[in-house]
Amino acid sequence: MATTMRGAVLSAFGDLDAVEFRKDIPKPKPGTEEVLVRVKACGVTDTDKRIAAGGLQSRFVTLPAIMGVDVVGTVEDFGKEVQDFKIGDEVCGILAADRTGAFAEYVCVPQYQLVTRPSLVSEEDAAAVLTPGLRAYTALQYKMKTMAGDTILVMNGASTNGYILIQLALSWGAKVITTASTSAEFNFLQGLSTQIDRVIDLSSENFVNAVMEETNSMGVDLLIHSDVVKFGETPSTATCTFDLSSIPKRDYIKCLAPQGMWVTSTELQLDPPESKLLLLKSASISFLCDQTWLLAPSQSGRLLHILNDLLDKVSRGLIRVKIAQTFSLERV
Repeated sequence: MATTMRGAVLSAFGDLDAVEFRKDIPKPKPGTEEVLVRVKACGVTDTDKRIAAGGLQSRFVTLPAIMGVDVVGTVEDFGKEVQDFKIGDEVCGILAADRTGAFAEYVCVPQYQLVTRPSLVSEEDAAAVLTPGLRAYTALQYKMKTMAGDTILVMNGASTNGYILIQLALSWGAKVITTASTSAEFNFLQGLSTQIDRVIDLSSENFVNAVMEETNSMGVDLLIHSDVVKFGETPSTATCTFDLSSIPKRDYIKCLAPQGMWVTSTELQLDPPESKLLLLKSASISFLCDQTWLLAPSQSGRLLHILNDLLDKVSRGLIRVKIAQTFSLERV
């Protein structure tokens, strides 16, 4: 039996281009509560990019480290305390930032971070939905208990995160407004679903006016935004597809309904006038870090519920995933 494997290793923070392909990595052995997974597919996520760039999640990583948090594969072996899986099971799950390793032929995953992959969900689709789906589900159901009739504004709806957010919100009966910055994004979103109430073209429409017009000046119950330009950052270095600096933070707050919530996955700081406006609306800002589920084992039951529900929705066609590109491990 082979004792080494191939994998993609990050030796220094920078970006994902700094990842190196290696052929002599020791093959891991599962601990008592771990499952050894032979990897068939893995997703390249925002978490991977932020770790590679030395962002917030990188504080949990010790270099050199095999990258990758989303894993799909087959059970190869397991520890003596594992009861829910057997050799040959098709599984998928998410690794915590302190123990990445999906960009390899094999990876050990704690049993409470794995679920069975439905036969109707392909390996690629499973890998593409895990982290974006967890983030969307958390925003919609744990940050705000989304119900039928709620109005939700999804910024950058053509992104991977936005695309899944829209579909989840629609599946729960919410009214969805989203944004596009190019004609290609606009046409993509228009064709996604006739259930989207409005796609705002940021290149030609006033953002706040469009939201107020669509909501009869009431504002939205929930605004979800993963990418906000921070002080000192320019649009060319931000992970976004439109000029976020053209939309001040106060405009996001203006779009909120009374008691509304702005959910963001980015560090940001409000100036006093923005805080005052938020207070006058009795609105709130909620920060979302999807890795919190993985770093708190006490939350594993909820994590597994989310992953199972996401995969069930994919299998039933309620969520369609968007895969931009596929490539072999050697090209990571």
